[in-house]
Amino acid sequence: MVAAPYGLGDCWIWQGAKTSAGYAFPSVDGEHILLHRYSWEKAHGRKIPQGKFVRHKCDIRACINPSHLIIGTQRDNVMDMVKRGRHGNSIKSAQSCRRGHPRTPANTQTFIRKDRGSLERRCRVCRRVDAVKTSIPSNLVAMSSSNM
Repeated sequence: MVAAPYGLGDCWIWQGAKTSAGYAFPSVDGEHILLHRYSWEKAHGRKIPQGKFVRHKCDIRACINPSHLIIGTQRDNVMDMVKRGRHGNSIKSAQSCRRGHPRTPANTQTFIRKDRGSLERRCRVCRRVDAVKTSIPSNLVAMSSSNM
């Protein structure tokens, strides 16, 4: 057992097979299952309602403690991630962009993508650099001392 964040009590961490994302993923009766979902169903004696997700209050994907699991929508799950700074586009995430430019209000463009409804951020410096790169004709080759 591991102490959970947010004062929830101990997490029950699955030590067996996991998905690449870190969720408990054992084989039961020859079928692989997401164990946090199974744990919630066994604890509540019913199936997960259609279109709903089992969310971790503790943010520990390998935790299967039913008292740490709650039902919600995909939107609830995404909002948890953003609020807790676990989402790549959350306001609390990295202090710099993937190329190392500082995430300052002046250098960050925040917007909601209409096609996904997701909050996204763009580094203004990277955007200018990418715009210059795409405006260079593809038949030109960058010159360096090694190809002169």
